[in-house]
Amino acid sequence: MGLPADRSFYVPDEVLDMYRAFGTRGGDARAAWEARLDAALGDRREAYDASLGATGLPGWRDALPVFEEGAQVATRVALADTLTALAEVVPGLVAGGADLTGNTGVALKGQAALSPEVRDGRQIHFGIREHAMGAALSGMALHGGLLPAGGTFLVFSDYMRPRSGSPR
Repeated sequence: MGLPADRSFYVPDEVLDMYRAFGTRGGDARAAWEARLDAALGDRREAYDASLGATGLPGWRDALPVFEEGAQVATRVALADTLTALAEVVPGLVAGGADLTGNTGVALKGQAALSPEVRDGRQIHFGIREHAMGAALSGMALHGGLLPAGGTFLVFSDYMRPRSGSPR
């Protein structure tokens, strides 16, 4: 095949040059898109980038609540305090429960519930639909741009699993 025997991986210069040229295509279109995005977002750009990066705004760790050693704090209460504190500094955070949202610790205090009328709501009420909740939260996490948190009671966690076998 005419490949050098002394090289374990070889790419001819003309092939390398061709692929590098392909990498520069669309550079002007990308720069124009970035300019439009910056103009549209303005001061929201930092929040947009944090959402896409699955992180919080600078200093988000400072918002985390501190619990004294030995304090008797229920885990669901600690979770609710943590999620509520992070809601202000983690723009992509959404939360919801498949049961009693407040009792599972996933209530975002001060945040509106998602609905057809409130499209920017960050609280999701799934109802008693653990399987649907698990699927929706997994999809959000895999897609990116949102950091979903969900909760239900451990006794209902089996409801999140798909059924085995075929429907009858």
